[in-house]
Amino acid sequence: MADILRQIDGNTFICGMKLIETPVITKQIPVRPHRKRRINKKWMKRYGTREVPDYKNVVIANGCVFAQPETIKKIIESVKNYDK
Repeated sequence: MADILRQIDGNTFICGMKLIETPVITKQIPVRPHRKRRINKKWMKRYGTREVPDYKNVVIANGCVFAQPETIKKIIESVKNYDK
C-alpha cells in the first residue's frame, strides 16, 4: 500500500497523481421530472434544471484527479482497505 497512497505536505497522492477536492463537478437534473420523454422535454423548457453534485464523475487531467470531496474520501478508504 505504501506505493499506492502517499501523503506529502498535506496533499494526497495515489499512484503518483494528486487528489484534488473540487465542488465544481456537478450535473444538471430537471426540477420537475416526468416519466414520459415528451412531457419531460416540455417540463424542462418550462421549469428548467438545477445543479447537483456529481459524485460518480472523476476527471483526470495533467496528473491530477479532480472529484467531489466525498468521492475522494471513498477512493482513499478503498485503497486503504485494498491490502486487508
